[in-house]
Amino acid sequence: RLKEHSREQTKEGRGYKKVLRPQLSKIIITNLEFSEALPFVAFTSLLVEIAAKLDHVMDKVEELGKMSHFREFRDDDDDDDENIVVTCERPKMNIVDNDLPSYGAE
Repeated sequence: RLKEHSREQTKEGRGYKKVLRPQLSKIIITNLEFSEALPFVAFTSLLVEIAAKLDHVMDKVEELGKMSHFREFRDDDDDDDENIVVTCERPKMNIVDNDLPSYGAE
């Protein structure tokens, strides 16, 4: 009887077609839903881990800022004597005297 329930003869009578029992089909559907959701669960887990690590990095940056006694930036600072000017000067190099091989530069 179990054999008759799990297999059904096709109309042509050439072979057998497998028929899933209701319990098995529910298990398979659950497994398919789980396998479809697995990438989303993994992605969500990675996002949670990234957020936790980023929070840790932000805490350490704030701690370093306090240790180095940085001032808070305020846009309304109009003191001219506290303006910082940064200049970058490149030393002039003689291209021929840089100890690199020159092919056809002479």
